[in-house]
Amino acid sequence: MNKNIKKQPFEKEIDGRRMRYSMKYNIWVNREGTYVYREYKDPAWNHALQIHTRPDGSKYLDTKSHGEIPLDEAVAICFSPMPRDGRKYVPVHKDNNPGNCHAFNLTWKQVPKYSPTDKERKLDNGLVVRSDGTILDKRKKLFVVTVIGDSDTDRLVSVDPYVCYYRKNRYGSIDERRARVDALMAEAEFVFRAFHNTKELETRHFTPYYLGKANTIPSQNLIDAFPMKASGYPIADTGNSGYDASAPYSGRDNRFYLTVYYHGATYGGTGLPLDVVYGGKDSPSYDFKASRSGYYLAKFLSKKEAMLDPITSTNAQHYYPILRKAEVFLNFAEAANEAWGPKVKGTYQDAEGNTVTCKYSAYDVIKTIRKASGGITDTRYLDEMAADKESFRELIQNERRLELAFENHRYYDMRRWLLPLNEPVRGVEVTEQNGVLHFDTSKEVEARKFDDIRYYYSPLPYNECVKNPNLVNNLGWK
Repeated sequence: MNKNIKKQPFEKEIDGRRMRYSMKYNIWVNREGTYVYREYKDPAWNHALQIHTRPDGSKYLDTKSHGEIPLDEAVAICFSPMPRDGRKYVPVHKDNNPGNCHAFNLTWKQVPKYSPTDKERKLDNGLVVRSDGTILDKRKKLFVVTVIGDSDTDRLVSVDPYVCYYRKNRYGSIDERRARVDALMAEAEFVFRAFHNTKELETRHFTPYYLGKANTIPSQNLIDAFPMKASGYPIADTGNSGYDASAPYSGRDNRFYLTVYYHGATYGGTGLPLDVVYGGKDSPSYDFKASRSGYYLAKFLSKKEAMLDPITSTNAQHYYPILRKAEVFLNFAEAANEAWGPKVKGTYQDAEGNTVTCKYSAYDVIKTIRKASGGITDTRYLDEMAADKESFRELIQNERRLELAFENHRYYDMRRWLLPLNEPVRGVEVTEQNGVLHFDTSKEVEARKFDDIRYYYSPLPYNECVKNPNLVNNLGWK
């Protein structure tokens, strides 16, 4: 940088305008982002720069020394310096108008280090982290250490999972380095999840035939909530959905096959189909611990047949979601629908009192989730439900049911929405006659008697009520 640039004042008046100096680009800009000026050693060369407009409305300067200069960046640098924390930032327009380069309309937004859709991300230490928790070094999978030997007691002790890898030090020797799996996942921006290396889930939820206890069983109620993939319509709408009662598990939402094991489905890596017909290996007639509903849990479970082998005692890595991106978007969709309706991109006031327009509507979010997770591209049913807020609310509620199934949300969602809690739990009765399967989905597995208002509200603690006689307990509680 030449001495002439260093001596430039920070702010001065040029052509009747208050201007600030951009050291990066050696130009002067005004707060409104409408006037740009360049000075030279020879004052005769001083002149205003022409502001160009791109087809998308964004503004830029075309210079010989710096090429194309984004006007918004130049203004933001002068009037709202970018944070100096080593991270990458880009200027954004609060009103989403790329042509409005007023300093008050600009703010800095951190650029994510990784793309949200990345399934694997390379860290600065050279390790590659995948979204499923796999850690690779030079494309080779690293072993995750979960237990270490205790020489004093001659036993294995659980430790915080970590991996070992090797790097040259400054002297040319090879050093062993360790990195915690949780720390690597956080650095890769795969966050809000818990990690366990056990076989507990399989022990609890595998079929009894594979040495499990079938503790958690999906209901027919949940099965019926999955729409058809091709049309997007619920199976109850037989005129539009394309649902075939004689083949009830064909052509369903992608999430159905990831969540549930059903009659005829290949069970994990066993290569054997699930058999819940009377006398079948996965039916209650074969083992009293078998599923009463005719369905088994597939979500979160390992697909390895050897998981419950009592001889090998194999474990598997399990990642439990605490807060998933899908839940954040579903939360937004629910709130946006209640505030503005299905297809309206609402507005809000930021901390500085500026009006900001939301990037998505509730409709946009649900459309994206149904396509990405369910494989549903047909929007006819979505458009029908978007006719009013009430219909779209029901659709959002069902999407939460499917997307967040078995993640400890449904019961609390139903209470929050004041939906009926006394719906009987149904299952399927599969029979075979002359080689033809019949599916009776009216079988009642369990009655639910949550028929009192108190089931929707938690009681206030008794001790607190005793302290203050004027404190009235929640509805249904004395």
